[in-house]
Amino acid sequence: MLGFFLIAGLAILLAWEGVVRAWAPAYVAKPSGVIAAIPAVIVRPDFLVATAQTLLAVAEGLAIAIAVGNESAPGPTRPWCASSRNRTGIPRRVS
Repeated sequence: MLGFFLIAGLAILLAWEGVVRAWAPAYVAKPSGVIAAIPAVIVRPDFLVATAQTLLAVAEGLAIAIAVGNESAPGPTRPWCASSRNRTGIPRRVS
Protein backbone atom coordinates (compact mmCIF):
# COMPACT_ATOMS: atom_id res chain seq x y z
CA MET A 1 0.00 0.00 0.00
CA LEU A 2 2.89 2.35 0.77
CA GLY A 3 4.24 1.82 -2.73
CA PHE A 4 0.92 2.95 -4.20
CA PHE A 5 1.03 6.20 -2.21
CA LEU A 6 4.63 6.87 -3.21
CA ILE A 7 3.84 6.33 -6.89
CA ALA A 8 0.70 8.48 -6.63
CA GLY A 9 2.68 11.24 -4.89
CA LEU A 10 5.37 11.19 -7.54
CA ALA A 11 2.73 11.27 -10.29
CA ILE A 12 1.13 14.33 -8.69
CA LEU A 13 4.50 16.09 -8.41
CA LEU A 14 5.35 15.32 -12.03
CA ALA A 15 1.95 16.53 -13.22
CA TRP A 16 2.30 19.69 -11.12
CA GLU A 17 5.75 20.36 -12.54
CA GLY A 18 4.58 19.82 -16.12
CA VAL A 19 1.44 21.96 -15.83
CA VAL A 20 3.31 24.82 -14.18
CA ARG A 21 6.12 24.77 -16.73
CA ALA A 22 3.60 24.73 -19.60
CA TRP A 23 1.05 27.30 -18.47
CA ALA A 24 2.16 29.38 -15.47
CA PRO A 25 5.93 29.35 -14.99
CA ALA A 26 6.16 32.84 -13.48
CA TYR A 27 3.18 32.57 -11.13
CA VAL A 28 3.34 29.18 -9.39
CA ALA A 29 6.21 27.54 -7.53
CA LYS A 30 7.54 24.40 -9.19
CA PRO A 31 8.31 21.37 -7.01
CA SER A 32 11.86 21.29 -8.37
CA GLY A 33 12.38 24.90 -7.30
CA VAL A 34 11.01 24.24 -3.83
CA ILE A 35 13.25 21.19 -3.38
CA ALA A 36 16.28 23.15 -4.62
CA ALA A 37 15.61 25.91 -2.06
CA ILE A 38 15.31 23.63 0.97
CA PRO A 39 19.04 23.29 1.79
CA ALA A 40 19.58 27.05 1.75
CA VAL A 41 16.47 27.78 3.82
CA ILE A 42 16.85 25.24 6.63
CA VAL A 43 20.20 26.63 7.75
CA ARG A 44 19.12 30.28 7.94
CA PRO A 45 19.03 31.63 11.51
CA ASP A 46 15.59 33.23 11.11
CA PHE A 47 14.15 29.90 9.92
CA LEU A 48 15.71 28.08 12.88
CA VAL A 49 14.34 30.68 15.32
CA ALA A 50 10.85 30.41 13.80
CA THR A 51 11.05 26.61 13.96
CA ALA A 52 12.05 26.74 17.63
CA GLN A 53 9.18 29.14 18.39
CA THR A 54 6.70 26.87 16.63
CA LEU A 55 7.90 23.77 18.46
CA LEU A 56 7.75 25.61 21.78
CA ALA A 57 4.17 26.74 21.07
CA VAL A 58 3.19 23.15 20.21
CA ALA A 59 4.80 21.86 23.42
CA GLU A 60 3.03 24.55 25.48
CA GLY A 61 -0.31 23.68 23.91
CA LEU A 62 0.23 19.99 24.56
CA ALA A 63 1.18 20.69 28.19
CA ILE A 64 -1.95 22.79 28.67
CA ALA A 65 -4.13 20.11 27.07
CA ILE A 66 -2.65 17.42 29.29
CA ALA A 67 -2.97 19.54 32.43
CA VAL A 68 -6.51 20.77 31.80
CA GLY A 69 -7.80 17.75 29.99
CA ASN A 70 -11.29 17.47 28.60
CA GLU A 71 -13.25 16.60 31.73
CA SER A 72 -15.47 19.67 31.49
CA ALA A 73 -16.67 18.84 27.98
CA PRO A 74 -20.34 17.87 28.02
CA GLY A 75 -21.28 14.63 26.41
CA PRO A 76 -23.21 11.42 26.83
CA THR A 77 -20.30 9.72 28.59
CA ARG A 78 -20.40 12.31 31.40
CA PRO A 79 -23.81 12.02 33.05
CA TRP A 80 -23.05 14.82 35.54
CA CYS A 81 -22.89 17.43 32.73
CA ALA A 82 -25.86 19.63 31.87
CA SER A 83 -26.17 18.33 28.32
CA SER A 84 -26.77 14.81 29.55
CA ARG A 85 -29.83 15.82 31.63
CA ASN A 86 -33.36 16.01 30.38
CA ARG A 87 -35.66 19.03 30.92
CA THR A 88 -36.60 17.91 34.41
CA GLY A 89 -32.99 17.93 35.54
CA ILE A 90 -32.95 14.20 36.01
CA PRO A 91 -29.86 12.53 34.61
CA ARG A 92 -30.45 10.38 31.54
CA ARG A 93 -29.33 6.80 31.52
CA VAL A 94 -26.00 6.34 29.87
CA SER A 95 -25.64 3.05 28.10
